[in-house]
Amino acid sequence: DDWFQKFINSIIIGFTIGICVAAILTVAALLGGFYHFRQSVMDARLGKFDFQKKNAKLVFATAYIGINISSSIVSYILIVALVTLVTLPFTFTLTWRVIWENLGTIVVTFVLPKILNFILMKLTKKCIFGPTFIKSRAGASIFHFWSTFLALPGGVVTAIVRFVMGLVGVLVMLPITYGNNNPQMVNKVMLLDTTYRTYIAFVMLYATHNNPIMITAAQRLMAIKATRAKFKEEKKHWTSSKSMLLLILIRFPQLREYRKHVLAEERKLREKNAAVSEVKVVPTDGSVVKAAEEPWIAHAVEDAIQKARLLKKYRAILRGLEIGTDAYEETKKKLRELCRPQEPVQLEQLAQLEQPTMPESQQTELILST
Repeated sequence: DDWFQKFINSIIIGFTIGICVAAILTVAALLGGFYHFRQSVMDARLGKFDFQKKNAKLVFATAYIGINISSSIVSYILIVALVTLVTLPFTFTLTWRVIWENLGTIVVTFVLPKILNFILMKLTKKCIFGPTFIKSRAGASIFHFWSTFLALPGGVVTAIVRFVMGLVGVLVMLPITYGNNNPQMVNKVMLLDTTYRTYIAFVMLYATHNNPIMITAAQRLMAIKATRAKFKEEKKHWTSSKSMLLLILIRFPQLREYRKHVLAEERKLREKNAAVSEVKVVPTDGSVVKAAEEPWIAHAVEDAIQKARLLKKYRAILRGLEIGTDAYEETKKKLRELCRPQEPVQLEQLAQLEQPTMPESQQTELILST
């Protein structure tokens, strides 16, 4: 009866420790879940996903609330049971006495080789090995056999530590729904953690269907539609779509580059660049020579780039000046001068620029020589 009462007391001690550990892990998991969910949704709205989108199907999100509640309850119970079992050999007098009596043998056989291997690893790391090279091949060979000898008994401790760390990892991950509980090797083939799958599906659902920017834009469009219908009922004039488009482009000039004709023009330019990567001139002798770029084209492009840089600099300066001052007026005047269109070049001037300064035969010889 005495040992049975001690066994019951050991179970009660382990049960108490398990309740405390389970409560801490569950509360931490819930608080961490709030932060992780918000961060995941914000990243998803920016197009950043730390999961595979093919696993986050929206149909799985319907079961998230129920799975989250049941997972927290079941995880709490399992953590209490696991902690009770782990602490039982150390709280029960009979098992603890067996461990204490054989403590010397356990330390000499398993723990001491691991400690020696750790110390030697630190010493030889600087003497024999470099970051990516071997300083002494003979020393490396001797240390290799010595490490193999120590790893035979010390590997038992490594395996036990690995098992304990894996058990602790599973224990911590039980109440966490926002983390995958399966090895990464298995997840590359198939996602088996259904709890995590419902979580990422709920993140995808919230990010795509509860975006405040999209909701505000949709509500604004619905309000415009209702106002337009009201105008038609009262037989009032409604602003044309073209005028509305002009107002939007004036208010948001950054949208101009996304208009259909701009995108179509950029697509045509990309196709031309892909089709004609280089222009070639084929002389009469059959050799291929690259055509040289016209000088006036290079000068025009360089002038345009320089003008754009000056406009950006003057605009930045103008924003920092006080309205009405001399510096403000002078900077604004320079901006207006830069914005004025240049006088068009006459066709006669272009003809003079393009007129060759040497005979055609000499030009062909120069091209072939280069």
